[in-house]
Order: sequence, then structure tokens, then C-alpha cells
Amino acid sequence: MVTSLRPKSGPTRRYRFPEFHDEVLSSGIRLLTAPVEKLPIATILVIVDAGSVAEQRGKEGIASLTAAGLLEGTNRFSGA
Repeated sequence: MVTSLRPKSGPTRRYRFPEFHDEVLSSGIRLLTAPVEKLPIATILVIVDAGSVAEQRGKEGIASLTAAGLLEGTNRFSGA
């Protein structure tokens, strides 16, 4: 029977979190960035305040209309 032992952990390494930059674009979009220059990757996360909770007074129903349109699709593209 072959058994193996779990490797021992090494010494802890220091980690410095990147500095976050927070700005609002002219379109009103809030942009948060945290550059890590030694990594050649980009991760993008988009959070949109949407749905009936975000509807303006007097414009109720836009979220449902938009959702129905997304399910329906267009002349070129199906909803799926």
C-alpha cells in the first residue's frame, strides 16, 4: 500500500493589494480599476442597477417591456 503525506506549508509571503482607482465617466458609469502590472490579464465585472427597482416614477413597466423584448429577439437574432 502506497501512502503519501500532505506537504508542509512554506513560510508566509507578503502580499500588497493593488491601489484601487474610482472614477465616474462622462456617461455616468462608475469605473473601479485595480491595475496589477505584472499580470497580462484583464477581468471585467459589470454591475447594472436595473429592473423594476431602478425605474423612474412615471416610467414604470420599462423593465418588463425590455425583458419581454430580450426573450422575443429581433429579425436577425432569436431571443435565445
